[in-house]
Amino acid sequence: MCSRVAEHFGRRCLKIAESIRLTVRALGIPNTASSRGYITISAGVAAKTRSTLDEAALVGEADTALYEAKRLGRNRSVVYSSVKLQYVDSSSIQHDGEFTGSERTH
Repeated sequence: MCSRVAEHFGRRCLKIAESIRLTVRALGIPNTASSRGYITISAGVAAKTRSTLDEAALVGEADTALYEAKRLGRNRSVVYSSVKLQYVDSSSIQHDGEFTGSERTH
């Protein structure tokens, strides 16, 4: 799949996810388990590209996007291609669990 097709598909999926998210929010279902007020959802979207290994990897990318949406404050949709991935070399972790500062960002 060329990157333009994947990008277009990702945008379409994001529109669908946003439509669902806004519909759930508009229902105004009280969230009695939290002080957040109303039930909301977050969504993670991913589109298959040439670099996507298989369906499991695609689901993993969508899951990564979902957790990024939650990290950013919930009640939002995130596309995997927009997620800034950060990797930490295990050698950069000191014995006390602190980082030495050699984090890599991709």
